[in-house]
Amino acid sequence: MINESTRIERMGWQYGLHLMLLVSLCAQAFGQSPEQIFEQANLLYQQSKFVEARDAYESIARNGFVSGELYYNLANAYYKTGDAGKAILNYERALRYMPNDDD
Repeated sequence: MINESTRIERMGWQYGLHLMLLVSLCAQAFGQSPEQIFEQANLLYQQSKFVEARDAYESIARNGFVSGELYYNLANAYYKTGDAGKAILNYERALRYMPNDDD
C-alpha cells in the first residue's frame, strides 16, 4: 500500500474548472477533501478495515478523481476483501498512471 501523499488528478479538457467543482462537491458530500478521504482510507486499511477502506477509495474514484496511488490502494483493498477481479482491474488502472512502478 502506498502511504505517501497522493497527487489526485482529474482527467478532462477543462481540468481546472472540473477539479474545483469536484473538490467542492466532494467536500460538501463528505465534509472532507479527496486528499483527506484518501488519508482516512489509508488509516482504515492499516487498521485492517478493508471494506471501509475500499468504500472510501471508491467514493473518491466515483467523484472523478484518479491517480495511480488511488487505484493501487483500491486494488489492494479489493484483494483483501476477496474480490480478485476488481483487484486486477484496479491494478491495471494503477499501472496506466504509474507505468514505471515495480509494485
